[in-house]
Amino acid sequence: MAIGFLVYLDPFAKGSDVRRGIFGRYRPGMKLSVAKTSIDATLLAAMTCDVRRELIPSRVEAVSQRESTKVSLCVRTETGRSWLDLSWRLGTGRVCITSNIPPRGRKEEEKNFSLGGIMRSSLVGLAMVDCRLATALERTVRLDFAERIGCEPVFSVFVELLGPGRNNLILSEVPSMEIKGCGRQVSGRKAIRSLQTGDTYSLPSPPASRLPTTSEELSDFCNQITPLRGETLSRAIVRSYRGISPSVVENILGASQTSGSVLVETLSRGELEPCYALFRRWIRAMADDNCEDFSPTLDEEDRVDVLNFRGAESSNSACKLVDVFCTEEESSSEVTQLKSSCSAKVSGLIKKWKAKADLFQSQSEGLEESERLREEADMIMAAAHTWQEGSETVEYEELDGSVKSFTIPPGENAIGVARMKHRKAQKKKRAIDKVKPLLAEATQKVEYYETIMFELENLGVEDMELLKELKQDIDALVATEKGVVKSKQKNGHVPHNKQKKATSDAMKQVYSFSSEEGSTVVYVGRNSRQNDLVTFQIAKKNDLWFHASGVPGSHVLLQTESGDTVGKDEIQFAADLAAYFSRGRNESSQSVIYTRAKNVRRAGAPGLVIYENEKFIFGKPDTVVALVDSEKQAAG
Repeated sequence: MAIGFLVYLDPFAKGSDVRRGIFGRYRPGMKLSVAKTSIDATLLAAMTCDVRRELIPSRVEAVSQRESTKVSLCVRTETGRSWLDLSWRLGTGRVCITSNIPPRGRKEEEKNFSLGGIMRSSLVGLAMVDCRLATALERTVRLDFAERIGCEPVFSVFVELLGPGRNNLILSEVPSMEIKGCGRQVSGRKAIRSLQTGDTYSLPSPPASRLPTTSEELSDFCNQITPLRGETLSRAIVRSYRGISPSVVENILGASQTSGSVLVETLSRGELEPCYALFRRWIRAMADDNCEDFSPTLDEEDRVDVLNFRGAESSNSACKLVDVFCTEEESSSEVTQLKSSCSAKVSGLIKKWKAKADLFQSQSEGLEESERLREEADMIMAAAHTWQEGSETVEYEELDGSVKSFTIPPGENAIGVARMKHRKAQKKKRAIDKVKPLLAEATQKVEYYETIMFELENLGVEDMELLKELKQDIDALVATEKGVVKSKQKNGHVPHNKQKKATSDAMKQVYSFSSEEGSTVVYVGRNSRQNDLVTFQIAKKNDLWFHASGVPGSHVLLQTESGDTVGKDEIQFAADLAAYFSRGRNESSQSVIYTRAKNVRRAGAPGLVIYENEKFIFGKPDTVVALVDSEKQAAG
């Protein structure tokens, strides 16, 4: 059964700056929240119309594949170059003209995917001569490629968007239809259709439901749906006809002001007539494949209305709509997967070092026993002159007159027992001295990895580059923990030009805030690299450095002029930002420490510091929420 393309705007979602309405009212840079991004046959037909109108005919100049479920074609028309996405990813599969040009100079990424190479060697230099649904009202798109315009096709690409486990892209030779490459190899032993290199391609079998025709009359329509007693009207239409999705049915019923929740047996022929009129309009549009019939817009409930049944103004194409929504959905999905993968790795490191810290802590707790043994040894040695040979005890008198008795084992003497206790005390003391730095290291590691986890939690779709940088750092940390680091740096140093560029890029992403008076500038790091940059490169010795106390958070810097006295309001403003950019963000107030930047020193890994001469203040995260949101929107 076809699934509709349904989008809604969440006014409370992170980054959302609109209340409702995007299509026909879309503005560049608008932050959107996508609830569901599935493609039905009607929307696919509209996209193929856009491709035929704008890109047919054209010549293929390049093929790029940097994802396992998407290939992008660069084609040249009389008006210039364009990119066409062929995606078979579940939920966001599409054949769509895109404004997202694949980045250049990353050929290493393409070596992981053989399909892109096969399509590149087969299609580059050929003319793309057609793009349409391979079967009427089905979610399979066919693109034909020929040696020249007007010649017979030599290759065809089929994009099948049939649902979970059935989405695929197939490159076949024409006219033999031999499969040259496919996005997902399917064995004939595991599926009805074998889709493997060398097989003969055949189109998927259509469902058993009725195929609507342009000769469909009102009586035919009524006779088709009314026998489904007990079904609602919307469900009866979807079940009765092939290729019509729930979203199209909802648009038809909404435009005709017909309730879709009414049981079909309660409806008369006259009540079905308005719905039937729009249903016939949909049939004609899909049968004639006339691009002028498609004018995508959003209905009153922000559902995509491909045929614009209500006659609203629409200046956008289906490809533009799908490109915006699917790109955002894929970015969101990629961010979620990256964060999940990174979180699992960091959680493993935290668990590992916490276990070590607990072990070292238990071993270091023998200090009291060491001191007790040393004191007992001193007492026995002091009372050794009172011990008589063969006596089983020796007594030591305290200054207050109390007496302590110590057992002397048979065959031993008091001085020997005292020396034995001294040796045990010294041995425990040496062991504790060795464990203390190990405990400090483990505690520092846990603190550092918890800081990285905090950074992960606060990265969103708009922070993709930061997330990729953090992933590289985490992978390097995991490799270091395993002892398998293979550095490409010469003599262990980063080349100066690369180090300078990395610093420049990090500086651009550091948040900066000004107070309402505009006299105070506060810098906030967003990850370990930026924290290091803020604290040790931007900061001057008399600037004030802030950090949330006892929880992971960002390094915050309040710039001051040398010798100037910093006002309480300025300190409070910086403290509020430090509290907001910490794990204590959801608290009404968060303890914050601050000190001069000259009192802060590195403590190992980037972002880890030790400080002195600190003072405490309570920051209130709620007071800077609006300011931070406006800064994020401006940065986005």
